[in-house]
Amino acid sequence: MGFLREKKSLSPIISVVLLVGISVAASALVYAWFIGMEKGAGEATGGTAVRTTQATAAAILMTNVDLNNGVNVTVVNIGSVNVTGLTLYVDNSVVPSIGQHYVNKNGVTTLANLSSYIMPSGVHTVRVDSKYGAEASQVVVK
Repeated sequence: MGFLREKKSLSPIISVVLLVGISVAASALVYAWFIGMEKGAGEATGGTAVRTTQATAAAILMTNVDLNNGVNVTVVNIGSVNVTGLTLYVDNSVVPSIGQHYVNKNGVTTLANLSSYIMPSGVHTVRVDSKYGAEASQVVVK
């Protein structure tokens, strides 16, 4: 045990400097990890937030449904943003349609299915959906 008595320990000043340096380095690592995690969470939910905002600002209204020659639907944009990706449905089935599949703010468009869809007699639900969630529907009788 004589060899341990000959070794000198670190001075208290050097040990405090080392302890503070290690603490600062560990804090910097934790901070960088937290900022990276926060940025990743923001990117993951950012797209959803944009779509939610657009969906709440988008609103459409069906003003006319004509069943005489296929299905013709007049759509009015009553929301505060342009509405894109309009899709026509009859009884929850997509019906191919021609016309503008978008409607500008305060605009009107017509989606038409010219006789390629034969609607049987009875009660039907005609619906128009948009890419961001705006929806309008009417129950019609043919």
